[in-house]
Amino acid sequence: MNVPLTRIREIEEGTRRGMERVGLEKSREVLVKGPLSLMAQLSLPLHRVSSLHSLLSLHSCPLPSTAREEEEREGRRGTGMEGMDRRMGGGVGEGHITEIAGPSLSGKSQLCMWLSLLSLLPLPSPPPFPSPSSSTSTGAGPSTGSSAGAGSSTGSSTGSSAGAGPSSVPGSSAGGVRRVMYISQEGGCSVSRMNQMHSLSSLPPLPLPLSDLLLLHSPSSCPDLLSFLQSGETEERMVRERVGMVVVDGLFAMTKHDYDNKSMAARQMELGRIAAQLKYLAHGLRIPVLVTNFLWSPSSSSSSLSSTSSSSSSMFGTAA
Repeated sequence: MNVPLTRIREIEEGTRRGMERVGLEKSREVLVKGPLSLMAQLSLPLHRVSSLHSLLSLHSCPLPSTAREEEEREGRRGTGMEGMDRRMGGGVGEGHITEIAGPSLSGKSQLCMWLSLLSLLPLPSPPPFPSPSSSTSTGAGPSTGSSAGAGSSTGSSTGSSAGAGPSSVPGSSAGGVRRVMYISQEGGCSVSRMNQMHSLSSLPPLPLPLSDLLLLHSPSSCPDLLSFLQSGETEERMVRERVGMVVVDGLFAMTKHDYDNKSMAARQMELGRIAAQLKYLAHGLRIPVLVTNFLWSPSSSSSSLSSTSSSSSSMFGTAA
């Protein structure tokens, strides 16, 4: 695997600057060069070049690992809701896609905003979710978000084939400020609502204004979203800005606008490409990726939805 050097955080800063100076951007470009060539280009002694080769080889072709080793390495982030954490094995999985599915106004976006707030702070254990009696907002879903089913997607990355990433979550160190990348076509992320949720909870103060901690993107279509996720600039910004979580809120709306019920094969192929790229980012950066999906049943589906599907469906897998 040809891994961008920006993802390999163990590279020393001086060596990284040297490789940028000579135009080396990916692991394969370094590995194909001999030790003497790298010593001359980077002005490094032989033992430093040998260590660099070993590091890039490990990231480009990671060693096989057992399911038990992957399970022991996997981190979980609590949601502040005991029942949901118990069903999800301790919380949202780092390095995995978690799909949050439910009907309209069931609290999917609100749950994503709450988990985004938790991701911005390195907390040993999350506080309880703000109670419904505390909330004064209108137009939001139930504040517990419990009616939205949350489950680890079948597209979750569990093996080493997705590429080896940093062992720690970006922004988890004491000296760094982590951020959240929130992707939504329908304006699902409300900064004012998140500020209200923060004020109603027992969370500590944020290190910066919330508007400076959220990286918002509103794609116009599924191809636009895929292009954004595959962009090297996006990945480099995620590393540079220390993104600790990615949220894709309202993917159903994009597919609904781009594909009708006669284009289901093309829809699934596009979703597969999006899921593969999200897996790559989640596993490589060891961060949670949340995807919301709209579910409906034949008994409650309206005429506007009946042309799209007539049964409950999950975007990436079966939600709990």
